[in-house]
Amino acid sequence: IVLKFRKRYPKITIELDLTGRFVDLAYEGFDVGVRIGPLEDSTLNCRKIGSFSYGLYASSQFLKSTAGIKKISDIRPLPKLGFSRMGHRLEWKLVKGGQLETLPVSPVLSSNNYWVIERAAREHSGIAFMPRFLVADSVKKGTLIPVLPEWHSPEIPIHLVFPNQRFISTKLRTFLDFTAAEVAKKF
Repeated sequence: IVLKFRKRYPKITIELDLTGRFVDLAYEGFDVGVRIGPLEDSTLNCRKIGSFSYGLYASSQFLKSTAGIKKISDIRPLPKLGFSRMGHRLEWKLVKGGQLETLPVSPVLSSNNYWVIERAAREHSGIAFMPRFLVADSVKKGTLIPVLPEWHSPEIPIHLVFPNQRFISTKLRTFLDFTAAEVAKKF
């Protein structure tokens, strides 16, 4: 999205900081940030631009090595691959219709990088809990197979957040509108 924005608006310069840490936008001089998940009370302005959910994925070779997965409890003894953030306990929340299941997870491999988790799943290392949009290409290619596809995480909101200010610059307004429109196309 940022590269598309740059092509359309080549006179606007961008510094893109990709970090998993919580950033104090105003204090650190950022114009805008992306926040995934529910927002805490804040003095920031926000604009919801979409939402997504996670699904369960594994390679066909890994799935052949199991006795079959027909329900959530079948996943419990299998090796799992998980996204991690230091100090956060891992559990996977899954919904199907009105049902909610919480699966405590002790991953055989965890990383703070989804591409590492996806690669491990493609290499037959276990079941990954991944954002569906991130693995869409691997699913299309057949390198990853959805596991219990009717189960997924609750929807997770995506917001653009920016410091509370009286005047929003034309550049920032243009970026907010452009990003919201592009995300709407993808989700």
